[in-house]
Amino acid sequence: MEARLRSFLEPATDKQVFVIEDSTTREILGFCGLFSINQSNQCAQLKILPTKQKMTAVDLYIDTLRTVIDHAFNDLGLVRLFVNIPADDIFMTNLLGLCHAQKLKTECSYKGLSLSGDGFESYIILKDQTY
Repeated sequence: MEARLRSFLEPATDKQVFVIEDSTTREILGFCGLFSINQSNQCAQLKILPTKQKMTAVDLYIDTLRTVIDHAFNDLGLVRLFVNIPADDIFMTNLLGLCHAQKLKTECSYKGLSLSGDGFESYIILKDQTY
């Protein structure tokens, strides 16, 4: 299975959302996006919502995350991405680990970005530790 990203919403200054779809069948496999893009602080929230059975598309989601991370760091000039996931989501925990995400140890916020809450864990991806 090969996937491609296509823009889901018209690009805005504070968010970019992409559809993850099968390049052959055009079946929607998920959504991925950058939210609360803050150019002055060079950070954003990264979110991914897989809609396909997770275990059958691991490589697809890794490639998708890496593509969006590369876009955020190299095209948008960001240096930090924050990710919140459900605390019990082992698939996403492993996926983030493969993308060099680091778990934040405490609940906090950064420059107006809410980074954690009940039942969620927060991660950070740093440009200088990814590339």
